[in-house]
Amino acid sequence: MSRRLLTSCLALLLLATGAAASGRAMTLSTGGQTFAIPARSAPTLDERMMPDEWGAGLRLLFSDGGELRLLESDGALCLGIGENFEGLTTTSVFLERDGVVSILHASGSLGTARYAQAGDRWVLVQPFAWAPYGVTTQSAAAQNARQTYFARNGWLANLGSMTTTQGIEVKVVLAAGTYRLAVAYLCSADWSRAAVCPMDVSDDAGNGLLLRANAPDSMTLHFAPRTWMTLEVPGE
Repeated sequence: MSRRLLTSCLALLLLATGAAASGRAMTLSTGGQTFAIPARSAPTLDERMMPDEWGAGLRLLFSDGGELRLLESDGALCLGIGENFEGLTTTSVFLERDGVVSILHASGSLGTARYAQAGDRWVLVQPFAWAPYGVTTQSAAAQNARQTYFARNGWLANLGSMTTTQGIEVKVVLAAGTYRLAVAYLCSADWSRAAVCPMDVSDDAGNGLLLRANAPDSMTLHFAPRTWMTLEVPGE
């Protein structure tokens, strides 16, 4: 086989491998525009939002100037959240589908809560359950705890207590379908002000008690998912 032919075959193999690795093509609609979410290898969820990991990601801004990057990797949505302040972080990803809002919370631990729509309000149907605690290193034990959490819950993030860069990296596995998406974090000056994406979110996705995971179970919440971003996850 000639060197030119061998090179061409290798190039075709790499293209085929890349297509297989990219999985499903996700799209995000916001502000009247629709964007393709680039497919790449999954970033390492270690707080360091490296350019070679996130540089190709779809870039959006938070209301305080923070940055959100979005990638797709093998059917999972990856979110890189660059928060615009110094200090510990408390961050939530909101995903709505079929009248249920799932809140993926990362701070000193990870937890998922779910609220179901009941008329014009939303009621708690699954309270937060917290794990893992104190997993802030890259040791084998810590990595095992993270992977156990991911296998059980379908999502993973580095802890807010782990970051020194105000970077939160999230990976969540999603079934095919249409979702509404919002992301919020508390700004650290007094923990009373939230930064949100998209920037015009004005519902309880920016509620300080909820973002601290301190909302009483009986608290009436109001979400307006139609004002969030629309995420399309196609089938195989």
